[in-house]
Amino acid sequence: DLPQNSGDYIITADEWSETHNSGAQGLQRFDKQPSYSEVNPGDDIKLDCKIFNKRGTCSWQKDNKPVGIYVKKYEWSGSQEAGDCSLWVRAATLEFDDGEWECQVTASDFTTQDALTSTPVRLVVRVAPQRPRIEHKSAQVLPGNNVTARSGDKTTVKCISRYGNPPAKLKWFLGETELVGNQSNSPEMDNPRTWVASSILELHVEKVQHGKTLRCVAVHESYPTKAQSLDVRLDVTYPPEVRLLGTPTADLEESRDNVGLRCVTDANPPASVVWKKSGRADVVSLEESLQFRPVTRKDSGTYTCQARNALGSSEPLTVNLDVK
Repeated sequence: DLPQNSGDYIITADEWSETHNSGAQGLQRFDKQPSYSEVNPGDDIKLDCKIFNKRGTCSWQKDNKPVGIYVKKYEWSGSQEAGDCSLWVRAATLEFDDGEWECQVTASDFTTQDALTSTPVRLVVRVAPQRPRIEHKSAQVLPGNNVTARSGDKTTVKCISRYGNPPAKLKWFLGETELVGNQSNSPEMDNPRTWVASSILELHVEKVQHGKTLRCVAVHESYPTKAQSLDVRLDVTYPPEVRLLGTPTADLEESRDNVGLRCVTDANPPASVVWKKSGRADVVSLEESLQFRPVTRKDSGTYTCQARNALGSSEPLTVNLDVK
């Protein structure tokens, strides 16, 4: 038995446990950290930051520098006593508000060492980028103009969108088919808070692509329609191919039957046609069509048509005329 007036205070096991566990439970910690955000110039935005069991003092940093609380510019969103350290950024501007933001809370006391600093997150004040432009072989291609490349070759086309924040997302389309480009973004030299977006497309050129629309689309929240595009035309060059039309299927009777032969070419750029007759050194015709109205015995023989352009010559095609 203890003396009645010893002055000693006896605590129960439950009281001891509650006292010693309250320290561990009482450490302040983040309930909600700020996250990446975008805002249009002139608009307000709230940066979230909520603390569980808050005992320290809230503050904010932007680009590693303290941010003061100023009426109508930087204002507390809720009750700090209740653990709400969220901050209103009023009338956001690129110059003052775009950057890396952190929410901080001082320690509960100097022995607890439970000070908090959130992961830095970016607040982006949007700036609409310029309309995209397309370059081929280091030269700008104006809207509707041609990107010329040879069938079978690989050519590189670049799309550029400048002075955007964040950088525009660039997409490529050939006709209705989306193609994958390689996009990179870098700060503008003369305005480092904005970005130049550049997408390089490696295009394997095929004849079937000739005449198709090549489109670069810049996607950005600041555009009124969320996207702007630029169209150019793919001009695919290829050597000639020829087809022969009008080959007689029946016997030819002198001075009665008419014969019309056509050497139909498919080429870009357009090809020139040459008709020759076996046994003759000279050219019979430079026209696509060869007409015999009517055919005579001296027209009998083997005729060859061939087409040529700057990229090469077609295979020669022959037809035999046997006039009775």
